[in-house]
This record gives sequence, C-alpha cells and structure tokens, in this order.
Amino acid sequence: MWVTRYRRKILVPGIADYLKKVLRAVREFHPDWFLEEIGVDRDHVHLHMVIPPKYAVSKVVETLKRVTSRQLKEKFPHVLRNV
Repeated sequence: MWVTRYRRKILVPGIADYLKKVLRAVREFHPDWFLEEIGVDRDHVHLHMVIPPKYAVSKVVETLKRVTSRQLKEKFPHVLRNV
C-alpha cells in the first residue's frame, strides 16, 4: 500500500483507471512480477503482488512508484502539477 503525497484525493476514476493500466504494463519489463489484485481509493493504492525472492520488496515498490508517477505526471499534468 502507498498513499498519494499529502494524501491528496487525486485518484479519481479516470486517473485510477490509467494507473491500473500502467501497473499492468510493468509486467512487460518484469514478467516474473504478478499483480494478483489492484485496489485504488481516492488517496491510496493497494497492491497484492507475488514477486520472486531475488527482488527486494523495497526495490519493487520503488520501481512501481517511479514508473507510475512519471506516467501519471505526463498524462495528467494539469491535475498533478504540484504533487
């Protein structure tokens, strides 16, 4: 689970759908990461994942947050300008 910066309620339905799409696209680069379930609320994200032991959990989370943040800021700059 991770929260948005300052728990801003920015994960509205359109942004949340795109976030789920980006999370699923990460499998293209990491095919051994399995997203069992994705839950998105307005100010936080829940993931249930299966990852091999060769990956540190912190590095997986760091990668997911980095990729999703970059993609969301490119797609929705007007909403995520100061986040």
